[in-house]
Amino acid sequence: MAPRKTDTKKRVMRRSAGKTSNVLVKAAEVKDETAVTTAEAKPAEAPVAEKPEKPAKSAGAAKQSRRKRTVPAETVVENYFEVNGEQIKAEEVVEKIKESYKAEGHRIAFIKTLQIYYNFEERRAYYVINNTPEDKFVEF
Repeated sequence: MAPRKTDTKKRVMRRSAGKTSNVLVKAAEVKDETAVTTAEAKPAEAPVAEKPEKPAKSAGAAKQSRRKRTVPAETVVENYFEVNGEQIKAEEVVEKIKESYKAEGHRIAFIKTLQIYYNFEERRAYYVINNTPEDKFVEF
């Protein structure tokens, strides 16, 4: 499909009697004038380059840009252990371990790995932080 010709106006620098002025003119006049001004132009001056026209968007592309992109919600996981009819939340055990580690004078940010071993008979959670076993535990 051939592009439509429209009467668009462009801002052009015109020279007359040694003066330069900024003027709005029709696109057809711009083509004629650029041929004249390039012949008159001094070698030190560079001609003004025209911007290429952008192709028109199709209707399908416009609809796609308007659609909202939904981000899937994160899955919420809650772990519970049931011992003798009592529910113990796994996150609470992890928080107790972090509090115990902080109470020993360490920073929680330094925890890279955390391994937890549950002993339900003793109601203890033994833990290993950063692969250094120290026989530490918290009671739940």
